[in-house]
Amino acid sequence: MINFKNNLLAEKFLDDICKSYEIGEKRNLIKDSKKLLQISKIKFTFSHKQPKLNNSPTIIISNHYKRPLYERKSLLTTVDSMITSAIITACLSKITQRKTSWVIKDNLVKNILFYNFKARLVQMAVIQNYDSVGVSTYPFSRKNKWLERLKSGHNIALYPEGVISTKLRQPQKGFATILSFLKENNIKVKILPVGIYSEDGIFKVNFGKDFYPVNLKYAEQEAMIEIAQNLPYNLRGVYSGLSSKEPAKFPARLQLEGDQIPVLVEP
Repeated sequence: MINFKNNLLAEKFLDDICKSYEIGEKRNLIKDSKKLLQISKIKFTFSHKQPKLNNSPTIIISNHYKRPLYERKSLLTTVDSMITSAIITACLSKITQRKTSWVIKDNLVKNILFYNFKARLVQMAVIQNYDSVGVSTYPFSRKNKWLERLKSGHNIALYPEGVISTKLRQPQKGFATILSFLKENNIKVKILPVGIYSEDGIFKVNFGKDFYPVNLKYAEQEAMIEIAQNLPYNLRGVYSGLSSKEPAKFPARLQLEGDQIPVLVEP
């Protein structure tokens, strides 16, 4: 947890972001991500299955991880959301030259980041300062914004689950629709799966290998299974028993029981 001194540094840091927004000044996302991690004294390691990404438009998808309560020592999870985004951004800078645009909800009015009294201003500042994709329905909306960012040379990063959780959950609907829209507009995107979690007080980030989805109809589940394979087994949640090696089969094998919980059904 951020101590008192670091909390003051973090408040000043957010004030600087808000001032930049007020004067219409763009900021460097990579530099600010590293600064936030330094202020917060966050330790992390990362691994990757390919040394570099090529210059193809890429969508980075990650589990929306929150640490167990005994690690974060707070009921609030917004800090963890900021931290995981900063870690992934910093790591991406080592494997790609393309800028990263995060998908961020733009219609929240309370409890966005550290401080309630400046939540709305900070939220809008983050979207504007870093050319993020602001969406009203998180994460798969504002398709034209996705297209605009990808055409301008950015990659797009997001949390498909839409909610923060320790174990992996099902994605929100709409990923296939986004991919189809991009394809119709002559943008063929790769998907880069990322698994992030904490262990012994250190965040671990595992980058998978980028891929083109086999079948857009099943893109959501294929993407989530790829994320799961970059997580420890105990954090894979509803995807602990599935494999993306047979993408044409897993939608039929994924069935719902009870309270909409996917279970693996053997063929």
